[in-house]
Amino acid sequence: MIRLAAVGYRYAGAAGPSLRAIELKLPDGSIVGVAGASESGKSTLCMVLSGLAPRVIRGHLTGSLTIDGE
Repeated sequence: MIRLAAVGYRYAGAAGPSLRAIELKLPDGSIVGVAGASESGKSTLCMVLSGLAPRVIRGHLTGSLTIDGE
């Protein structure tokens, strides 16, 4: 299971956050599509879920991301 609790993300040097207070719970085996307007945070959400942000793509992550209980 993947769980996001109050997740926010701001890219290094950005004036404001790209994600604000995201709450998400994805049970094992879920298939999810992410849709939205340009610059609405879709790619940022996927980078946070994959662990690329903030490790590779510098920025500041708030809240918590839990994968399989860790």
